[in-house]
Amino acid sequence: MLSTLRLFGAVLIVVFALNSSKAQKSEALDHSESSHCEHACVLEKVNLAPRAKKQYTKRADFKTGKLTHFIGSTHQHSGYSDGFPGTTPLDYFDRGQSNGFDFVLGADHSDFYNLPLTLHEACASEKILDCISIDLTNPIGSIFKWPTFADIAKEKTVDGQFVAVRGFEWTSDRFGHINVYFSENITNAKTDGGYVLMPMFWNWFTTEPMSIPGLSILLGGYGGGDALGVFNHPGDKSLFDADPGFNWNDFDYVPDADNQMVGIEVFNDGRDYASNGRAYYQQALDAGWHVGALASEDHHGTDWSNGETEKSVMLTDTLSTEGIKSAMQHRRMYAVRDFDLRLDFFAGKALMGSQIERQTGSVVTLSGAVHTTAKHTIELVTNNNKTIATFTNGVFSQDVVVSEQEQWYYVRVFNPSDDRSLAYSSPIWIKGGGVIVDNPVGVSELQNENAVVYPNPTSQGEQWQLNGLSKGAKVEVYNAIGENTGVWAVITQTRALIDTIDLPKGVYVLRVLDGNGTLVSTHKSVVH
Repeated sequence: MLSTLRLFGAVLIVVFALNSSKAQKSEALDHSESSHCEHACVLEKVNLAPRAKKQYTKRADFKTGKLTHFIGSTHQHSGYSDGFPGTTPLDYFDRGQSNGFDFVLGADHSDFYNLPLTLHEACASEKILDCISIDLTNPIGSIFKWPTFADIAKEKTVDGQFVAVRGFEWTSDRFGHINVYFSENITNAKTDGGYVLMPMFWNWFTTEPMSIPGLSILLGGYGGGDALGVFNHPGDKSLFDADPGFNWNDFDYVPDADNQMVGIEVFNDGRDYASNGRAYYQQALDAGWHVGALASEDHHGTDWSNGETEKSVMLTDTLSTEGIKSAMQHRRMYAVRDFDLRLDFFAGKALMGSQIERQTGSVVTLSGAVHTTAKHTIELVTNNNKTIATFTNGVFSQDVVVSEQEQWYYVRVFNPSDDRSLAYSSPIWIKGGGVIVDNPVGVSELQNENAVVYPNPTSQGEQWQLNGLSKGAKVEVYNAIGENTGVWAVITQTRALIDTIDLPKGVYVLRVLDGNGTLVSTHKSVVH
């Protein structure tokens, strides 16, 4: 029976693989910024052993308050769908871990989860039998890949060391692709109506997960209300020109799904989906979606978690499955091309990803810092893809007036020599009508012209010097989320010396008080 099934599957694989190979070769001839080479355009000849082919040397953990900035790769494919024959999610988890990353998010196409097949151009070769992915020792597990995937992710996750996340890619080549993570159930655009009506997916996505006794393992259950979603490689999927369904009905806003749709790929396999001419990040935000910035590899070969393709950074207090999920839920994430780049972004004390309300007409200070040795410039971008400020010294601060209409703001970091994007932050959303008024003493206010912080930025372990103080002054050091660090200053006459050896890398505010305890000035500085 199994040999017959393998023979029948082999015939199918040849047909599919030949068509796939033909399409990929055509696609490879025009691998321009406007085309998306969804599969490996050139078949990789990489041996899976040793796994750690390209190591990323992890920098010291960077912190914002109690939150650590963890880096990893997303949107990985294996032989469970159309990745390299014979591979499984275990392979890309192993590679990500051995290459020094903190997490890997897998997202094989859900079309294949209940089929014992792999679709890859290598299948049109002597590897054809490898594309019939039936493990004779565990045939049920190899056919029902979704529950097997859960076991693999659980096995590979070790809290505090590495996180492996199970997910799937919902693949509608009419509306667009969406990655779904953390869900109990799965759905398939080829069978759930996802080529006819986009609401078919939204209905599934926003329904609490249900199980069907005896059928759930086959059908995947129903409902993805426990899931988080990401818009994938926007602008790349349509059945024909002028189809109104393009880009998920032109990013048609679905309020019920907004809380779960947490991200959009701003980088995907070398492409920039927020640059001028492909400003899909901005379009999604203008449409009303509260999505953060993610980078993905979208890799279909075997060089997962490599040293070239963009990565995502998550801010969480624990490296765990729940910690990564929480970071995504709160949009505490950003996308980087420079793996050592770290980014802080605040509105007052609210961290990137926050949705805040403030009194209409009040002033909120947007601030933060970029930590990198690469040459860079910083832009603050808002609604309608408008750049409101540009900075060149790694630290930024800009006052904005709160309007009745919700405004979004994000940070773009780029190389000024060629305008190539290096990083995108998730936005902060600010809406008027609230009763909260931020402390009028912002970073850009109450600056004492006679007081100067040097060096700024400073390296961890060095001392800040705060010169130009009045006699009897006191200096307090607060972190970026408003907590007093307890670090004290040695004050001699008009100068303070502040040791940074016990301060994690990040942004700090030095508050100068006079002899009566009255706030005199504030000074932003950075430890890198």
